[in-house]
Amino acid sequence: MKFRLNQYRNVVFCTALLNTWAIFFGCGGHDAAPTSPKNESFTLADVQMDEIPPTEFDLLPVSNLNVTDAVLDEELTHFDGAAALWLGDTRRRSYVVEIPARQKIPKNTLAGEEQPPLVMVHGLGDAGMRDFYPVLETLSETRDLVLIDLPGLGRSEVPDDTALTPVYFARRVAQVIQARIDGPFDLLGHSLGGNVCLTLASHSALSLRRLVIVDAAGVLHREAFVKKQVDAGAAPLSKLHKGLGGLVKGVGKTLVEVTGVVEPSDARLAGGSEKLSTPGARAATALILHRIGAYLPAITAPTLLVWGENDAVAPLRTGLLLWDRIAAARLSVLADVGHVPMTDAPEEMVKRVSRFLDSAPTIPFLPKTAPGQSSKTVNCKGRGEAHITENSTSLHIISCPSILIENASFKQLRIENSTVEMTGITVTGGTTVRNSRIVITGGRLSGDIGLYIDNVTADIAGSFIDGRTHAVAAKTSSRLLFSAVVIHSAHYHGAVHERVALAAKQAL
Repeated sequence: MKFRLNQYRNVVFCTALLNTWAIFFGCGGHDAAPTSPKNESFTLADVQMDEIPPTEFDLLPVSNLNVTDAVLDEELTHFDGAAALWLGDTRRRSYVVEIPARQKIPKNTLAGEEQPPLVMVHGLGDAGMRDFYPVLETLSETRDLVLIDLPGLGRSEVPDDTALTPVYFARRVAQVIQARIDGPFDLLGHSLGGNVCLTLASHSALSLRRLVIVDAAGVLHREAFVKKQVDAGAAPLSKLHKGLGGLVKGVGKTLVEVTGVVEPSDARLAGGSEKLSTPGARAATALILHRIGAYLPAITAPTLLVWGENDAVAPLRTGLLLWDRIAAARLSVLADVGHVPMTDAPEEMVKRVSRFLDSAPTIPFLPKTAPGQSSKTVNCKGRGEAHITENSTSLHIISCPSILIENASFKQLRIENSTVEMTGITVTGGTTVRNSRIVITGGRLSGDIGLYIDNVTADIAGSFIDGRTHAVAAKTSSRLLFSAVVIHSAHYHGAVHERVALAAKQAL
């Protein structure tokens, strides 16, 4: 699939593996032949499935929307024709800035279409749209820009009675777009804004042409995300929002305690909790709880994912997940860059974004890979590391303490007594795992039973698991953490975004 990511192996593998060890108890085992899942009976597990696609959220009305002048930041006064305005009723007004293109280009000769405005949605923090100021000079050369401060952030007013969720933010951004833009538009979101734009891009009523996502936060399940911040002293989470970093720091080392703090009721998200009283903390908590997986299959616009290689807030694994789950996506990784490319590498970020927006519309070519013609067994005997990228008819992994499988296809895959990370793999005839820890990002597992597990802990993100009888079945009790995973079987179809403990003889 797509391209090799060898240079990111250590970062991705260590991050995912630490999350898995931290979230689940370890498991042992002994060398024994894996049990075939055929002719076994299973009871169905009670797991929340999100409908794909989700019911489209209602868009906010734009008729009779109040528009009044606002003060333009001094940093933007040199842009000819730039203007600031308030949009909406008092106490719910959004702060919006519009910057006209310096060079009007009626036709984009590469794409053969008009150059639409670019709508920009920022991340968490008091700065709001100011996060984008380092890149406005270049982006505004040939395209109109529309920047929005999200409600309760930047200068926009706080709706005290509303949960500041990504869906609510998406509705407010859509309201601005419908009120101020006549025709197609491009959309760019960073961090929280990236999550908001992913949610918005799934709505069919909007004329979205191109989508750019920059280091989107809140895509991984909260346990995979929050536990990493606790282990690191909450420093990366503090960059996302200083109040939430302090809230998580010192809570304790058990995951139950952590998720108890960051899983409030809807009333608390609307501002009823002392610890979540600030708009930023409310928005950050709602972001962590947002179940984005069901929205991703509905995104059809060509999408560019721009990711900082060293992002500690939204790890590169998030970009790989989105790359795999969004049909027309391509991933562009910025070397030695963190969570905020606008300040870490503004020129390089703008170059990649502009090239994507100005190019002819294309869907990335994904070569169809087929399983190889030979079988392969890897027995590490408890020592060393291994890296597998070649296809084979079947792959059998035994007693490997650290193994990475990337962008490979198999008819059958068996894993025993090992710790394995898999990125972008395809298995067509069933995957059997016993007495092991596995981390899976992207890819597709299919078969009569897509994933058959026996005493396994698994951290699975952005994968498609398809079983003709069952998608996932457990011989003995096993623990799984799903982040934006699509499940399809004779009994279930939907997105799963939660921790799941399967008892013996349970299945999805």
